[in-house]
Amino acid sequence: MSDRSEAMSDRAGAQDGGTDAQPRGMTARRIWMLAVPAAIIGVGVAGCVVLQQTRSKPEKKQEAVRPPAVFVAPAETVTLRLRVRAQGEVRPRQEAQLTSQVSGRIAWISPDFAAGARVARGQVLARLDEADYRLSVVQQEARVAQARQGLLREEAEAALARQDWAELGRGEPSPLALREPQLAEARAALAAAQAGLEEARLALQRTAIVAPFEGRVRERMAAVGQFVGPGASVGSAFATDAAEVRLPLTDADLAALGLTLGFTASRTQPGPSAVLQATIGGAPRAWDARLVRTEAALDGRTRQAFAVVEAPAPFAARHPQPLAPGLFVDAVIEAARSETFIRIPRVALRKADEVLVVSPDGLLEVRQLRPAWSDESGAYFRSGLKPGERVVTSALAAAMPGQKVAVTGQGGAAGPAPPRAAQGETGRGGMTP
Repeated sequence: MSDRSEAMSDRAGAQDGGTDAQPRGMTARRIWMLAVPAAIIGVGVAGCVVLQQTRSKPEKKQEAVRPPAVFVAPAETVTLRLRVRAQGEVRPRQEAQLTSQVSGRIAWISPDFAAGARVARGQVLARLDEADYRLSVVQQEARVAQARQGLLREEAEAALARQDWAELGRGEPSPLALREPQLAEARAALAAAQAGLEEARLALQRTAIVAPFEGRVRERMAAVGQFVGPGASVGSAFATDAAEVRLPLTDADLAALGLTLGFTASRTQPGPSAVLQATIGGAPRAWDARLVRTEAALDGRTRQAFAVVEAPAPFAARHPQPLAPGLFVDAVIEAARSETFIRIPRVALRKADEVLVVSPDGLLEVRQLRPAWSDESGAYFRSGLKPGERVVTSALAAAMPGQKVAVTGQGGAAGPAPPRAAQGETGRGGMTP
């Protein structure tokens, strides 16, 4: 029994010892699981620190600043005759209201007195009733006859008075003795009667309403049987010998044409030639004209000057369509003489008055220049540029005087160059300030 008890006691002790060994094994494994990654991380950090301390530093290189690249175009000399474009309304050079100078009832109207009809100078367009005026002429003729008889009687009385004084009188006769006052009165009465007769005849003549010039009737405002008074308008007409167009011009336009305010054309100084253009009946039409004068004052609202262009014989048969009043036309005025300019491409003009010029050594020069004229193909200067100078035609954000630039090529022209004067042609386009 004692031996069995000891055996059981030894087995129980063995079981207790196994239970204590199991927790100690699990703790060791956990320690290894945490220690190994920490060791790896530490080794990596140590390696990075070593590489950081032992790496070679890169060498610093200083690169030269490259100048901006630009396109350029050469300035060239051109000789051309400038043209200015403007628009205006056609109006007759002469236009008049047809009015009656006397009062009366309209008794007759000419078939030609109609809107658009052609009339000749002095042609009778309407007549007033003449009966009263003819009667007035007869009355004045009778007064003239009476005054003439009175004058003859006074002349005879004066002759007798001079004869009597010569036979009976003594000394120097007085004017009254010779009937000189009575004779002067008779002469004045005859002159007044004759003036009254002329006035009556003139009034009779004015019963006819006539055309003051050769032209066309614009409007008729009278009818047979209508009573009109002095100054009453019965219609209007305009002359067809010439038509005018009033055109607005800027100061640059005047400079391009070589004109001044108050210019008047003459035989020794003719005005610039012009062409008037319009579309009528679906077809383009053109009429030759000439600038005859410029007005002496500027318009107070637009600050522009006005020039008057005149076209002769606007209703002539040589024109397929007449240059009728009220027609809105485009006018192209050509300068009287050719000029020599320096031309650059339009794109080379910056801010409307600035040009960038590249010197032979590649340095930039900023010039403040305003063109005398410009069109879609180029800008034209009278001074400030020399032939052959290179101007920048490409965009340059910041342009500084003396800045170094690199020329990469030529280009930037906005359009074809105008023909040279040697080819017998002129430039085209409108003024651009």
